[in-house]
Amino acid sequence: MTLREILDPSLNRTTQIAQMKEFLRERRRALYDLHQKGASGRHVVRELTELTDEVLTALYRSAVIHFEASTAEYIQEGVSLVAVGGYGRRELNPFSDMDILFLYHPSRKKAAEEISKEMLYFLWDLDFTVGYSLRTIDDALRIGYGDLTARTAMMESRLLAGSEYLFQEFQRVYYHKIIEKDRSRYVSDLLSQIEKERRKFGSTVYILEPNIKRSEGGLRDIHYLQWVAFTCYGTYSLVELQKQGRLSSYDYNALAEAQNFLWILRNEMHFHAGKSSDVLTFQEQKRLADFLRFENQPHLLAVEQFMQQYYRHSTAISQISARFIRRALPASFFRKLADRVMFRNIPPCFRENRREVIVPEKKRGEFLASGENILALFQLSQKVKKPVSDDTLEMLRRGTEFRDASFFQSPRCKKLFMEILSEPGRIASTLRQMHQAGILGTFIPEFHHVNRLMQYNVYHKYTVDEHLIRTIEEAESLAGETGVIAQVYKMIQRKDLLHLALLLHDIGKGRPGDHTDWGVEIGKKVNAWLGLSSEESDTVLFLIRNHLMMSNIALRRDLGDEKILIEFARHLGQAETLKLLFLLTYADIKGVGPDALTDWKRGLL
Repeated sequence: MTLREILDPSLNRTTQIAQMKEFLRERRRALYDLHQKGASGRHVVRELTELTDEVLTALYRSAVIHFEASTAEYIQEGVSLVAVGGYGRRELNPFSDMDILFLYHPSRKKAAEEISKEMLYFLWDLDFTVGYSLRTIDDALRIGYGDLTARTAMMESRLLAGSEYLFQEFQRVYYHKIIEKDRSRYVSDLLSQIEKERRKFGSTVYILEPNIKRSEGGLRDIHYLQWVAFTCYGTYSLVELQKQGRLSSYDYNALAEAQNFLWILRNEMHFHAGKSSDVLTFQEQKRLADFLRFENQPHLLAVEQFMQQYYRHSTAISQISARFIRRALPASFFRKLADRVMFRNIPPCFRENRREVIVPEKKRGEFLASGENILALFQLSQKVKKPVSDDTLEMLRRGTEFRDASFFQSPRCKKLFMEILSEPGRIASTLRQMHQAGILGTFIPEFHHVNRLMQYNVYHKYTVDEHLIRTIEEAESLAGETGVIAQVYKMIQRKDLLHLALLLHDIGKGRPGDHTDWGVEIGKKVNAWLGLSSEESDTVLFLIRNHLMMSNIALRRDLGDEKILIEFARHLGQAETLKLLFLLTYADIKGVGPDALTDWKRGLL
């Protein structure tokens, strides 16, 4: 049956509801079949949106006809039915909330109330989850100015039915008085909102059970990019942003591919749960790996392969979105002037301004000719406590894809890397930028193997690569703290060896057999590559080989048994080794997750 036939006024409400439910079941079943057969996430999302559009416009027409017939009042240009938020963007997943606005002229308030009431009762009977509001243009302006969520939702408005003139007037006035008038405040509020979301849903891409909408690198990050784009450039279309040159072709394609992948996941999770579902639990990860036809490999589970693909896409979303927003931030005249005047050139090819370290475009050829220049750039960033610029990182990421470790084989390269590991304060942030640019995995090829490698257990909260860098972050943070553990850290003479051991202690994961044995073998190669002395190498290898020893004894053995403690002491041999293993154990546990090191565990250590 058609919607017109279903909503025939001669039929009673019960019959209409029953027939409408059957209509929706058939249409959704057809979309589910398309999804199962491999339709793109984008296609299913668009079809779901169009289906919802059909239903709402039909209900609106029916409600208007009923109102006009019962009141003998012709509405004319007084009411508009408007899709807002994700629905306004045409991005509905199977059980997404649907947000609509009944926009009305003050003289048509009664009509808007009656039409909305009739529509909403029908939608609720159909089990739609509906967010709705009734507003005049003045209401929308007042609420949009004071409420960030409402402001953003109305920014993405789309006319479904009713007065086109009223809707166009709303869009014109809203953009002029709310969007255009105070861009800086909106972007500032949006950045605060991003920080809140990060604290709630995860401050890294690499958490092991992410929320595919709200965790870092999820769909919400694309929304943030689009909201900033609309505020600053008047469009939230990724295609239009590419045409304007605001997004490179590379970034556009990466975002489009990642968005489609996440939509496929979200569609499947919604269809399977029969309700809104966004958290990639361990159980869901295994199911989705099967759905996407990943197969177990000898040393890599299907679910681990699936999650590596997820992290690849979420990393791209996070980095592109953050880079786009930073570039779009309105810069004051004084900041622009300061950036042009307040800088210093640093040989051989670097420039430091008030905010970051860059490689000027005319120096890039010289810069890329030497691995020493690349490592010197990151060491400079670490020393001046300023990040490497987005443009320079992007240039590095693309420019080093064809290189291998031999590009960094000079003794000075190895010396620079060890110097980076020796100065607490910004080691982890420097290594993260090196990782982001593809340099860390080029310098230490074995690091590629743990890139985005999940640890399929409930204990770890991060991927292996993120865990390794976080352990260094936890260790170096002790330099600014007080207490017993911080005092021990400050006593360590060769902090670079401790940090190197932390970087390598789990690098053997994802391989057959014992990851510690693999870590020792990889450690031998890395130590030789770095030119460490026999004594230095022995220290690093001891820490890798025994990185679980102290936690196992502290947490699982009777510390009142003197024999256990004597055996432990003999194995260590000297106090300096105990200090190093103590700190590695502390950092390893802290790097597992925010709540991993309890007061009880700390006391046992």
